[in-house]
Amino acid sequence: MSGLCGKAMVPAIVSSAGAPAAVTIAQALGPLGVPIHALSNMHHAAAWYSRYTVTRHLTDLGVGGTRTHHNVHEPESLLSYMIDRLDRGVIFPGTDSNVRFLAQHKQRLLDEGFSLLIPDADALARAANKSDVAEFCRDHGFPVPRTLTIDSHDDLRAVRNELRFPIVLKGVFVKNHKFVASPDELDACYAAFLARFAKKTPQVQGVAQEWIPGGDELFAKLYVICDQQSRVISFHSLRRLRVHTRRDGSQGDTLIAKTERIQPLLDQWLPFFPAVRWVGVASLETKYDERDGQYKLIEINPRPWAILKISVDCGMNVPLQYYRLAQGEAIESQSDFRENQYYIRLLWGNRDFPEPVASLGMWINRRITLREVLRVYWELARNSRRLTIDVGHLRDPMPTLACMYYYGIRHFKGWF
Repeated sequence: MSGLCGKAMVPAIVSSAGAPAAVTIAQALGPLGVPIHALSNMHHAAAWYSRYTVTRHLTDLGVGGTRTHHNVHEPESLLSYMIDRLDRGVIFPGTDSNVRFLAQHKQRLLDEGFSLLIPDADALARAANKSDVAEFCRDHGFPVPRTLTIDSHDDLRAVRNELRFPIVLKGVFVKNHKFVASPDELDACYAAFLARFAKKTPQVQGVAQEWIPGGDELFAKLYVICDQQSRVISFHSLRRLRVHTRRDGSQGDTLIAKTERIQPLLDQWLPFFPAVRWVGVASLETKYDERDGQYKLIEINPRPWAILKISVDCGMNVPLQYYRLAQGEAIESQSDFRENQYYIRLLWGNRDFPEPVASLGMWINRRITLREVLRVYWELARNSRRLTIDVGHLRDPMPTLACMYYYGIRHFKGWF
């Protein structure tokens, strides 16, 4: 099959094909002639139904095993499956577990003729460990909220004495967190935190981090892709206008956002990636602290982000850049992107409801005001010509229909 410049195109191997980014990757590369090979351990994976997907594999990349036809495959067995059954191509990770698996077996896959663009295991481990990230940032002058590591109940005394409340309890390696409004709630919240994650990992190490006050509009994200030399090839910043706030106070999916050149954020955080020797894609979430005027790190994710579609629409074609960089091509860096490109989530998500249901629910439960809801939707209406939505692709509608069926009809999630 020929594509760019009439050359034969190596396949794009898209893991976790049920993730929203997988559909964007297929729809960005497929029209260029790149054959898409989709991996997922779920029959309802949206990217399976893309017109650009040529092969489908009921398996996925994960740490500790994968599920193929409902049988657990250990890593060595999965490597054998990939080597024996998959055409050599560029591997795109879809989840954190995909990235960990690929980093663990990176050299073996490269030796077998696959291409990929991910950090080495050390950089990845440092990014995944919230305690290590906070220490690295403090040592190198990158702003983070005050953070303490918690190994046991004995460490709660230091939390009470040294941190300003409210705080957030986070697992060092797990993503969810627990909001703690006052010192009086700390013991009960920590017990609930341990119980919540005991099933995931028996030895739960946590961090306590000061909560940054302010609304959704203070959240800002930086999306980048770096080459093998940790040089930032392209980037764009984005302001989150609406975040799904759950009943327990934790933050969920980005519901409404817009691209914006947030220069203080770029000045503070673009040097982070060469400093940490980053390779591949990353999304860095921050929140602006009005008390000292700094954008402070919340978390960093080493995979294509759920709202990858807005990156493509604003001029940062991450799938194509990743595809070319992974094969060793030299790419000129770019610093321009289209500002005021808006995004609204109408469909994706297996836990959080989409817009406008999410905002309606938060208003009913008094987590936001009606004025806040109307203000954001008025802004969307005024900029409707520059609006990215995560549903609808006229030339490739089947992933959307598959997602509506699974999340809406089968599990009463998503649309219903």
